[in-house]
Parts: sequence; structure tokens; C-alpha cells
Amino acid sequence: MTPDERRVLVARALANDLSPAETEHFRALCAEDESLLAELARHTVLDRLLSHTHLYPNGSEFVREVQTRVHAPGAEPLAFVQRVTRRLRPQQAWRPAPRLLAAAAAIVILVSGTWWTIAMRQPVASVVRVEAIAWAEGQRRLESSERIPPGRVQIAGGFLELALTSGVHLILDGPADLELRRG
Repeated sequence: MTPDERRVLVARALANDLSPAETEHFRALCAEDESLLAELARHTVLDRLLSHTHLYPNGSEFVREVQTRVHAPGAEPLAFVQRVTRRLRPQQAWRPAPRLLAAAAAIVILVSGTWWTIAMRQPVASVVRVEAIAWAEGQRRLESSERIPPGRVQIAGGFLELALTSGVHLILDGPADLELRRG
């Protein structure tokens, strides 16, 4: 068996990717070849260590543990462990500063308030005709073709014809008090 075939077989065994027949064959090989069993044990320990990297946020305990368990001949264990740690350590999640969140919330509130104010001031009706009108006290005079925003329309006498934006036409015969609303 070539070294590459050994590595693939050990990796597949660690990943539980062997069929039942391959598992039996692998067990027989491990019983015959102690070096294969030692390689499996070494990779099993390393696999377990790597699966727990998230438990050591600063990495120092992980580095010490790997250094004591991994004995790669001719290799610098610290450099190896640092490369592995950099690759496995999850990237720091972006966490916005509280001031940034407050500024974003203020912008959202400002834009929403502005939009709501503009939307609420959009006309809901227009004056079609005014005849012999007597306006109620406090009511602003409305002219023909004038667009009316939501609010109250009061007349003391006469006729007022309105066209709502929904397409409905109203004829008010005074005295009348009408509350125009959106929706």
C-alpha cells in the first residue's frame, strides 16, 4: 500500500466513510501493521483537537496541547499549529459600535417620520364645485379645483362637491361636518 493510499484510507476511516467490508479490511490491516495503527491514533488525536479549537478563543491552550501531542519530525510544531489555528479560527463577527447602531436607528426614524408626514399630507380629495357656500367658523375657505389633505371640512350652509381620490364624488349640503381620512 502506497503512502497516499494509507493517508486516504485513514482519512476515510476518520470520516466514517468506509463501507462495512472496507471497515473490516481496515481493521485487519491495523492488526497486521502497527505503524498504520499508530498513524490512525495520531490522526484521531489531532482530529479531536482540531474539532475543539472553538473552545480556546485565544488559542494558547490549543497551541500548547497540539505541541505536546504532535511530534512532526523535522518540522517546527509552533509554526504548524499557528498556521492551522489561523485557518480554523472563525473570523470575528462584525459587531457595530453602539453609536453606529444609534445613528442608524435615528436615520430610520427620521426617514420614516418624514415619509409618514409627507404621505399623510397628500391630498385625499379635490373641490369640484362650490355653490352659495357659508363656511363654518374656523374653516379655511376652499376654492374650486383645490386639493384637500386629510382633515376636517365644515360648512354652515350651501353646497360643496368633492371628488375623493378613490373616485367617489360627494355633495355636501350644509350644515355639514366631514372628516377626510387616508385609506
